[in-house]
Amino acid sequence: MTDDTNKPQPRASFGDDGFTVNSGYITLYAFDPYTGVYKGSWEGWVQIYSTEPAGSTRFAPPTANDGQVAVFDNVNKKWNVLESHIGQTVWRKADANAFQISKPGPLPADVVTVAPPALYGHWDDSTQQWIVDKAAVANALKQQALSVLSVARMQIYNNYGIFNEDTPDDCVAYIRALTAIAKGKDTTSTALPEAPADLNPS
Repeated sequence: MTDDTNKPQPRASFGDDGFTVNSGYITLYAFDPYTGVYKGSWEGWVQIYSTEPAGSTRFAPPTANDGQVAVFDNVNKKWNVLESHIGQTVWRKADANAFQISKPGPLPADVVTVAPPALYGHWDDSTQQWIVDKAAVANALKQQALSVLSVARMQIYNNYGIFNEDTPDDCVAYIRALTAIAKGKDTTSTALPEAPADLNPS
């Protein structure tokens, strides 16, 4: 029998019908109303002829080990211990989007715990790894190069061309490198070249 001597008094008692036979304090164990996951306990006051407040029970949860949580079954009025990955970041196989697990239970079959190596990749179940879509990466780099190239040409004209000044060699090299990527002639670069200091002279 539980020793309630050091707990707030008077103590409430419950009848066989699940309702209190007197008003008083009782140890209540809270659980998440959506997932049933145990949230903690407190000493609550309950009135006579009433039941536990919503989202709580008078039954203590079982011990949960690492990687587990106690989950209350509100239909059958009992606790279960389930596998849990709550708070863990996972990635969907279909689109590589990341999200955090919010419910107890085993990991869904459509997610993995390995982060994709690039924005343009797909999961291969046969090899259990992410496969980089090199064509998509190259196309994205081309689009970036086209956008940066347009801005760089305007900057060079505003800084040098409008004054009939020679374009610095590093700016010429930069434009050529961007053009090679944009036209698909450069198939080895994985990132855009660094902009030269002469592109934005102080």
